[in-house]
Amino acid sequence: MKAIAIIIVLLAGVIAAAQSKPDEGIRKILDDEITTWNQGDTDGYSKHFADDGTFTNVMGMFFTGRQAFRDRHEIIFKGPFRGTVLQLQVVSLRLLTPDVAVCETLTWVSGFRSGAVFASTRKAGSAHVFCK
Repeated sequence: MKAIAIIIVLLAGVIAAAQSKPDEGIRKILDDEITTWNQGDTDGYSKHFADDGTFTNVMGMFFTGRQAFRDRHEIIFKGPFRGTVLQLQVVSLRLLTPDVAVCETLTWVSGFRSGAVFASTRKAGSAHVFCK
């Protein structure tokens, strides 16, 4: 009986680990985004962005592709968002297929210099689509 209980516990652990891997991978990407934003690291911040991804910024400007995403962030990291601090809170994370997930976050940016375009903390919601 003890052996059966140990096997059940081990199987439960294996199943839980298998189910948490997509979640862990996505959270790692989001953690990388936070770290690289806070370092002003344009290349690091853009590395997970899809070559053909699309992005609308807080000003309503629309960009297509990793290079455009990277270039825009290089401008803002050197300008009005220099030295700012990014925080993300996952509010929804759904696996649509084993290879596709949709993640919604609440996003805060703080630490703007006085006189910057945004002089106070900015909060917004955003959706991320992750594909293997």
